[in-house]
Amino acid sequence: MFHNMLDQQPLLGLTPDAFAAFSDGRYQKLVMSLQIAGGDKMNGYRLVMENRTHALSDDSRRKFAVYWWLMIKWGSAVMSRILLDAVKRRAESAA
Repeated sequence: MFHNMLDQQPLLGLTPDAFAAFSDGRYQKLVMSLQIAGGDKMNGYRLVMENRTHALSDDSRRKFAVYWWLMIKWGSAVMSRILLDAVKRRAESAA
């Protein structure tokens, strides 16, 4: 997934090769992952969520820094907690 700092429209559905080759300096590359990082049925499992961005130009990096401090940093922890709580509820109800 990529996003442009001005319009926030993601570009979805690209192949891994197309993602790796994408280099438009107006964009950031964003990768999000959820993974089960160990555990067992008796003690439970640990879910790890990672978000990584890569600025494709110096201009994009500057814009993202402002965007991060003004829009994302303060709400990111709350949104992550909401997502992880929803995953936990669904996993526990399926068990």
